[in-house]
Amino acid sequence: MTVLFKPKKAVGTVNAPPSKSVTHRLLICGAFTKKSVIKNIAFSEDITATVNCLKALGATVDINDSTVTIGGLNIKNIKEKSVLYCNESGSTLRFLIPIAFIANKEITFCGKERLFERPLNEYEELARQNNIYFNLNQKDTALTVKGNLSQTEFSLSANKSSQFISGMLFIMPFLNNFINENKNKNENEKNRKIFATLKLTKEITSFSYINLTLSALNTFGIKTEFSPHKKTITVLSSLYKSKKLTCEGDYSNAAFLEALNILGGKVNITGLNKNSLQGDKIYTEIFNKILKNSFEEIDLKDCPDLAPIAFTLAALKGSSVFVNTERLSLKESNRAYVMAEELKKFGADIKVLKNSVKVTKAQLKTPKEILYGHNDHRVVMSLSVLCTYLGGEIKGAEAINKSYPNFFKDLQHLNVDLEFKD
Repeated sequence: MTVLFKPKKAVGTVNAPPSKSVTHRLLICGAFTKKSVIKNIAFSEDITATVNCLKALGATVDINDSTVTIGGLNIKNIKEKSVLYCNESGSTLRFLIPIAFIANKEITFCGKERLFERPLNEYEELARQNNIYFNLNQKDTALTVKGNLSQTEFSLSANKSSQFISGMLFIMPFLNNFINENKNKNENEKNRKIFATLKLTKEITSFSYINLTLSALNTFGIKTEFSPHKKTITVLSSLYKSKKLTCEGDYSNAAFLEALNILGGKVNITGLNKNSLQGDKIYTEIFNKILKNSFEEIDLKDCPDLAPIAFTLAALKGSSVFVNTERLSLKESNRAYVMAEELKKFGADIKVLKNSVKVTKAQLKTPKEILYGHNDHRVVMSLSVLCTYLGGEIKGAEAINKSYPNFFKDLQHLNVDLEFKD
């Protein structure tokens, strides 16, 4: 799909789409309950992948508009040789692999080629330690896992992807092992039932996403304790409890809508939880730093999904140096290089280094070349924001379906001048 933009300021009110990060977590927790009801769900490609995979594992799912009633997933009843199609959702794949670690059934995860280019080494090492079958066939874009996890104490690197940690947290309540308490602990602690403990090694990145998982677990009745000093997470209960709740708005995607205001628009964004734990809530702070136009160092360690729109605004509005950008190469595209490539068509001055990106404010102009989405939803949305200001033509714009399928409809609602060419 190709979208053609003519310069026009965005004006109006728009409701932030539901948080994709929160939705994944609520659906998985809800699947482990008897029956839960989750409202305000948007069926992006990633969320649809998670729903379909949970159904393939045995969950009962009933969809009524934007409401999902879900439950009944019993790990013991998972069918042998189950096949889960994850499409291109890294969250779906990494969140659900640990279920195969304890199901003791052969489970195959399938998806698009780019999905399996993203690292799975933390799980591969854990499987090796526990003699779990873990076979990645990149040619056929499939991963087959079968095992019976024996450990109750784990160590995972915290500087690679929080998704590995979240995935393990979802299944830790099912391990049902009791670890003897230290005799020196007080009486209350002696009686605690510890189902599993996860030790985080190396520097913790993207902790906000881990916190979202802990919050979701707590919402569904799973008690956890996080010790920042020891860098450990302990699971203290085993029963997921049924809930009725509503998914909150998404700060990650709201950042694109807010960026329209930086470019002169007048957009009012509703549906955001001011007390949200979402890490991308920091976008307002990042945008303010960019507007200082001072080459201020901006750390993207805990909010890598904001990188594309941050680079875009910096190219037009304020010179900045972005650090901890190395992990951007592991996203749907190699985001630092891709954004540099596309923004240079506007005349941007961007230098991409190993773990940083330097953007110098420049006089941007309407691109004479076609822009490409590189199969990356956040690249398409970032370029779209800039095109509302300067105009332009984006090919491969359908990538927005991965996380925000109504993005262009919302832009049209905001009076943006765009048309679909094919």
